Amino acid sequence: KTFAVAKTLFRQPIKVSCDLDILVPVSDFQEAATVLLGSGYQRFRDHTTPDATTRPTGDFYLPLGEEIFIKGTFTVELHTTLVDTIAFPSRILNEQLNRQLTQELYARTVIHLYRGVPVRIFDPSSLFLGLFIHTLYQHNYQSILRYYEAARLLLVSREAMDWIYIHDVIKRYRWSAYYYWYLCLLNDFFPEVLPSKIRVLGQKYMQSLNPVQVMLYAFLKR
Repeated sequence: KTFAVAKTLFRQPIKVSCDLDILVPVSDFQEAATVLLGSGYQRFRDHTTPDATTRPTGDFYLPLGEEIFIKGTFTVELHTTLVDTIAFPSRILNEQLNRQLTQELYARTVIHLYRGVPVRIFDPSSLFLGLFIHTLYQHNYQSILRYYEAARLLLVSREAMDWIYIHDVIKRYRWSAYYYWYLCLLNDFFPEVLPSKIRVLGQKYMQSLNPVQVMLYAFLKR
């Protein structure tokens, strides 16, 4: 995530914080966890309590969507899903579909070199979808930073966006209403970043809302 945002959105070197998010295929989780454990990291089960009994080993260990590893003041979060549907189940996206979508988007990653090391990052369309579902699922539309990242992505990767693919995913997962609501908020916060034909979709959706939904939208935007 850190590399993808720096490389794709801001076109600048990475500024390493004390928290690094890494998305890995579930099939690679054990190998990645073993590397971290061998480097002195400890696995944390719930962000606060060290877990010395359950270690990510064995053929049948299914990792959570987010597994925490800590060494001193530095934290590495290994993600095997876009969002954590095991810890926070929702009708928007169940665990099976979450893992299915994660693998689909991961298959669209492209490789960039960072200090000679190949790193996989999402292509712009997949990154936009990831920002959308993260904003919806993890933040209930309430993170202005996620909108800023989406707006920045549209500014720097406008020509690379595959809207046909994006809308195909939205349709397959039955997220149209959530998506149009997101487009309206994104356009209100950052006017003109969306292509006109995409902006029209949000405008048409707004026109279809009943008075109660319009009031709810105004409240949510505040």
